[in-house]
Amino acid sequence: MSSASGGGGSDVEARLTALEKSMERITAKVDSMSERLSRMEGEITRLPGYPGLIVVLGAFVALISSIVGVGTFLINTVP
Repeated sequence: MSSASGGGGSDVEARLTALEKSMERITAKVDSMSERLSRMEGEITRLPGYPGLIVVLGAFVALISSIVGVGTFLINTVP
């Protein structure tokens, strides 16, 4: 118990600061991906039939994969 109560605060604060910076970068990347996806939707609507559907599904899978990746990162990083 004494190791938990003595002097570990700065380590926790440093880890929290690093986590906050990581979250800022992740949030910026997700926002960027969201903007790209919305631009892609405009382009995709011009595609005819099944090729357009395949592209939409591919973009959706990529977005979901990114969200799962961020969640996995957070689960593995948070103490």
